[in-house]
This record gives sequence, C-alpha cells and structure tokens, in this order.
Amino acid sequence: MIIQSSGGVGTVEPAETLTATDVLLLHAKAGLQLISADDAAAVACKALGRDAMTLAQLQADATVLAQVRNSPLAVACIRLSADAAHALGLDETDVTSEQEMTLLATDTDRLMEFCRSGRMLSRMARNPVNKGTLAVIKAINKSQSLLQQVWQTVGGSGWFTSKTTSSQDGVTALNQYCTASTAANCLILVATGYWSSTSQYTNVFVNGEQVSDGQTVNTQQPSSVTKATIGAIALPTATFTETGDGYASIGVFTALNLDDNIWQFPDSTSLTTGGVTFIRSGSSVHVRGTSTSSAWPIYGKSVTLAAGKYHIGLSGATNVKAEIKAGSTSYLNTGASKYEATLTAGTYNLNLFVSPSTSVDETVTPVLAKLS
Repeated sequence: MIIQSSGGVGTVEPAETLTATDVLLLHAKAGLQLISADDAAAVACKALGRDAMTLAQLQADATVLAQVRNSPLAVACIRLSADAAHALGLDETDVTSEQEMTLLATDTDRLMEFCRSGRMLSRMARNPVNKGTLAVIKAINKSQSLLQQVWQTVGGSGWFTSKTTSSQDGVTALNQYCTASTAANCLILVATGYWSSTSQYTNVFVNGEQVSDGQTVNTQQPSSVTKATIGAIALPTATFTETGDGYASIGVFTALNLDDNIWQFPDSTSLTTGGVTFIRSGSSVHVRGTSTSSAWPIYGKSVTLAAGKYHIGLSGATNVKAEIKAGSTSYLNTGASKYEATLTAGTYNLNLFVSPSTSVDETVTPVLAKLS
C-alpha cells in the first residue's frame, strides 16, 4: 500500500501492508466488537486529529474525552469496542434520540439491559417523551419479564425514591398523581387490574397515546404494585381508563440524577476472592463465581469522605451489593435498602460484595453522589 506524504511529494511505505483480506477481517472484528478498547480509543483520538491515547489515558483527559463525546465520528470509533463503549458510557442508548429509542424497542436483549440499568431508566424519566420513548414503553408493557425487571431496578438500584402510591376502583382518579407537574421527573409503575371479572381491564395512556391495554398482567383489585402485579409503566402525563370495571394501583417514583459519580475503585482491575472474581472495566465491574459458605467476597477501596449527605446506587445488580462502611458499621447498603445517609468526615470503605453461598454473574455499576 502506497500513501501520499503530507508534503505532497513522494510516497511513504508503511511498516505493515494491509491486503483486501486484512481489511475485511478488521471489518468483521469491528462488527463483532472484537476491537480492543485501547485500539478503539486510539482511533477515536485520530478521528479528532489528536495523538492516539489508550483508554485509560482518554478517561484521564477530561478535555479530549468531552470532544470524543461530542463527535459522532469519534463515538462511532469508540463503539467498535464493547469494552471501550461500556467504560465511557457510550454503549448506552441516547434517550433523547427518537431513532435510537425506536431501535431499542425492537431489541429484546438490549431492552432487558436497559431495564436493568437504574441510570438509563432515570434518564428516560428525566427527559421529554418522544415517539421512540413511547415505543420503548409499549415494548416493555408487553413483556412481564421486562416489567418485573423494571420493578426490581426501580426498587433496588438506588436511582429512584418513592413519591406517591394510590389504589383506585375508579381509575381516572389516578390521573391527578401523574400530571406533568405532580409527577415531574418520575417513572410511574402500574398494577393493572379489574374489579370482579377477568374480562375487565385498566388502560394506560401517555400524552394521550395508549401504551397498555392492561392485559399483560391483570390482577383482581391490586392494592399495591409488586413484582407479581406490575402490568405497565408510564411517564407523565399519564392517564387511565377502564374496559368494563377496571381497578389499578400506582407507584410514582422520582428519578434521581446521580451522574456526578464519586465512587472509587481499587487500583487493581481484577480480584479473585472467596470463589468470586471481580473484573473492572471503566466504571463497571463484572462479578462472577460462587462464594463459599463462609466467605464474604469484597472488592473495595478505603477513601476519605468529607462531611455531608450521600446517596448510593447500584445498576445491573441482583446478588451483588454495594456499601459504604466504617469499622463494623454499614452506613449505606443497597442490600439493606439504605440508600442515603449523613456522614461525618472520615475514612470509609467503598465495597462491592457478595453474600456467602451465592452464585453470581453480573455486570454492575456502582454510584456514589454527595447530595449536600
């Protein structure tokens, strides 16, 4: 391969010549996201006309990282590597993009990952509804497994706080809790149900468009939204009607903005302890294995925190927990639903941990935000 030199005169012979087969192989690797994270970071920098950087160097350079995030071409380069995209948060769907959300609604596997992420559900709740948003909500509302995952994430990730609950026979009475003002920045979970006959349903609408006919899960006189009764999700403005004699319960949850994450990890990117392996990539950790009967596998770091009010969250987790601990006291603990606490200045351990005799295979993203 001959390349024209920058001076415009003569040619330069590269050290490595790429054949047509080599190019096709690279294209296939990119399609399968087999490009290394460092290579993707280097190409993204080149797309900006900058010197190549490793992923770690790019993460440490706030100026260049911001330029990458604002460049569609550089973002496309980062997405050549699943690890690089995940580390920089660029594998996540842009909830403000009608096109990206519409595509998400057609991909069941990606939808499940979306529903596991407190960060993504929170972002959806904190941004205006578009046609793609409605498509995602409709797709979730057709799947009991996706609905149950949303219920689990909202209740267990730390990205949401409960605002309002209500159960009504006359379901239109629920409208007052789900307006743009009363439910601003909120995600609404709905136990769709009926009064006395399974041929009766509760219909759910967002901005006047129906997103659920109440038939995915139809519970008799639900008194609360549980994993078993959740039948729909909605965003404001949400309204409700009945087919026959419907009955519904709602839980309105305020989405928190925890994107200013101050969680810190150990210097080591991998650790195997007590039968469990922790492997960190960017801001996430893959946790896999089965803990022994007497072990509490921990991947943690000792840090100094200033006095203030803190909030903890953990996306993607089922059996992995996160905590802030000093001595024997766990001040914040996702496993105990202790998401906020006011701490005095001092030294604390930021831990990811697994309980004894527990099998796990999860990629989790911890978050710690200082609220005041």
